[in-house]
Amino acid sequence: MKKSLLLSLYLLKWAGAMAQVTFCTSFWGNEMPVTAADLNITLNAPGETPATISATGVPCFSLEDTLLDNYPAGTTLQYGGVKNGGDLNGVNILDMVSISSHILGIYPLTSPYAFFAADVNQSGTITGFDQVHIRNLIIGKYETFPNSASWRFYQGNCMYPNPFNPFSNTCPAVSVEELLASPPDTLHLAGVKIGETVPVPEPHQI
Repeated sequence: MKKSLLLSLYLLKWAGAMAQVTFCTSFWGNEMPVTAADLNITLNAPGETPATISATGVPCFSLEDTLLDNYPAGTTLQYGGVKNGGDLNGVNILDMVSISSHILGIYPLTSPYAFFAADVNQSGTITGFDQVHIRNLIIGKYETFPNSASWRFYQGNCMYPNPFNPFSNTCPAVSVEELLASPPDTLHLAGVKIGETVPVPEPHQI
């Protein structure tokens, strides 16, 4: 009887630990985890001020179902993140060539994440000014990009209906009710290293 009770308590504890939704970052170019990212999850409950939960310097962050249970029906969440430091990491002259080829229409960028990486100054377009920023970083005029974090993260469920203009993308909110109905879940964030439009196939320091 005692052994049966202990086993039941253990199973309940194990089930509770598994009942969570986890947000994880990875580099879009090789799916390797991105460390030291700052994650944020915004919960939007009907008629209430959005609540944001943050985690600093982690590749993954979990929310327990017991916390999500406190939100009323109709609550949705959206998630994202940033990372700073190592701006030059992975960025080289090939990225400048890639942007130039795109602007001239010789070899247009094909991945929405390459578009985001090329938009160094966050103007919503890809121009020669983005090349200038990369050049200034390479030659040491800049230590960091002036208008951008070194990484940006995008919800893994983002949709890109226009592949030639991913800046008009939509990232649908996630229903908390759906998450609670089928735990555990992992929601991915696609990490974009700014300036790195030509990602290396092997893992690099991230």
